[in-house]
Amino acid sequence: MDETVAEFLLESAENLDRLELDLVDLERRPGDAQRLASIFRTVHTIKGTCGFLGFDTLAAVSHAGESLLVDLREGLRDVDHEVVTALLSMVDALRRVLGHIEASGVEPADDYAGLIATLSTLTAPKGSEGRDRHERRTRDDRRTPSAGATVRVEVDMLHRMAALVDELVGAHKQLVGPAASRSEQARAEIAKRLDRVTADLQACVIQTRTQAVGRIWAQFPRLVRDLAAQLGKQVELQMDGQETRVDRAISEAIRDPLTHMVRNAVDHGLEQPGVRLAAGKPAVGRLRLLACQEGGHVRIDVSDDGAGIDPTRVRATAVSRGIASAEQAARLSDRDALALVFQPGFSTAEQVTSLSGRGVGMDVVRTNIERVGGRIDVENRVGAGLTFRITIPLPAAGPLAEDP
Repeated sequence: MDETVAEFLLESAENLDRLELDLVDLERRPGDAQRLASIFRTVHTIKGTCGFLGFDTLAAVSHAGESLLVDLREGLRDVDHEVVTALLSMVDALRRVLGHIEASGVEPADDYAGLIATLSTLTAPKGSEGRDRHERRTRDDRRTPSAGATVRVEVDMLHRMAALVDELVGAHKQLVGPAASRSEQARAEIAKRLDRVTADLQACVIQTRTQAVGRIWAQFPRLVRDLAAQLGKQVELQMDGQETRVDRAISEAIRDPLTHMVRNAVDHGLEQPGVRLAAGKPAVGRLRLLACQEGGHVRIDVSDDGAGIDPTRVRATAVSRGIASAEQAARLSDRDALALVFQPGFSTAEQVTSLSGRGVGMDVVRTNIERVGGRIDVENRVGAGLTFRITIPLPAAGPLAEDP
């Protein structure tokens, strides 16, 4: 694949991740002009680069989205659920086209005429003033792509590591040089330099092996938004500690477990607005993701302020599913009863839905987390919410050589 196209694919994937987050945030704060301007710039960049590289389908889809964004920016159209849904559909379409290009080198046969028509329908009607604006749109400067942010970070890190290796080699040569020309003080200074350089190099290696947990969470605002709309619920998602870093391999292993827990929280944990109001709660349910470093581990919490899990119901489910006898269930403490949610095939869902309730999930969640050396605990507050706490090890670059 041409290097320019490969760079464009990488940059576009990162841009779409950010665009999706920005769109979900804009729906919550439709008056955020700065957020809207950022969204417009992202779509405009994608459109310009598509035209430069000759990807006509990508250019047509992004152009239709850009036209709608212009009307939003100029106050001709309000930001609402319908508009954001259409723009998120544009993001999905762009992802599919990019994936096809990455796999085959060419755009797919689908020209996404239906989506383009939907975006165009949402665009404000054009009078003479509108036609003038359209003329101005066609005169936009098409920019060539800059290097993707991830590539710049990686290259800078490689330069930094190369410089540290050069310094390490230089210090080593000084240390093992002719001993007669070195005083004990000079050798001690060189040894200190070696310690510093080695520590810096180790930190760089660890940095290359990790990524911010926020990269894993990037999909959740969209996921929560769509699930809440599908279920008729109101959900506010709070994410804290996105900058906390985890091992890349581990991050992939916990991506699906986290997704499952977020879906469960919205589907089962958080109540319908009317139920919440009747219980004296705000109509809007709260879901919080928290990541932080604690010693040699990273802790990730998935918390909601929903109904929690009723241990009595868990015991009854265990008996009905043959997991425990009535006598055994009666002897279970609340904590031991909660542990049953990690048993294969266990579910307290009253009906199977397309979202959950098939008894498949939490046992796999625990297995995947334990496979990477982590553990999962549950903190239950009946009627007030639930917290799943994941603890996973920090990456290590290998121990430094100990002094003889």
